[in-house]
Amino acid sequence: MKLYLLDHCPFCARVRVILGLKDLPFELHYIQQDDSETPTKMTGNDLMPILEYAPHQYMVESLDIVKYLDEEIGESILLPEQDPRIANWINNSDDIFDRLTTPLYYQMDLPELASLEAREAYRAIHEPRVDDFNQLHKEATRLMQEGHNALLKLETIIDLDRVKRQTFALDDILLYPMLRHITAIKGIELPSKVAKYIEIMEKASKLPSYQSKAIDPFAPVPR
Repeated sequence: MKLYLLDHCPFCARVRVILGLKDLPFELHYIQQDDSETPTKMTGNDLMPILEYAPHQYMVESLDIVKYLDEEIGESILLPEQDPRIANWINNSDDIFDRLTTPLYYQMDLPELASLEAREAYRAIHEPRVDDFNQLHKEATRLMQEGHNALLKLETIIDLDRVKRQTFALDDILLYPMLRHITAIKGIELPSKVAKYIEIMEKASKLPSYQSKAIDPFAPVPR
């Protein structure tokens, strides 16, 4: 199997989590941010992730891919139950962390930003979607406080005991990619249970966090 992806994309990370949890063999193929031709040739659109599950046979939509990999290849490992509080937390917190992290990826050494053209394509795509990167830099103090408050709320609902038992659920497919996203923020304060959850999921999924690459959200964004 081959997985075509962007490293910073949390939807792509969902697929990497299930592949890692089930220890399934696959090849990683990073698509450059300015390369719309390659994914469009495969699937007819410029969206990722893309799973090539057989030669020239492609699947899109992250949760469809997760379902296929969990249910159709080997024994299913994901519990069917979901905690609605996790989905609600993600929905309520996503904008805060999106505004914090989007300018940081622009500055990070990521495989999909291997050229100046790819990096500028990232900026051209995401500034209209989120906001001007320098404006987001000015909001960093408020966003960091809101992000910290959101993580304190997560601390009260996260099921750390379950993942310590190496028992996983769809909640983890959704939550760990977002928390990995958050580790790109240098100086973000992670409550102890959240930090331990990230540690466990990073090891179990074999998907590294961004803690070693984290960028300071208070630093001006270079052109």
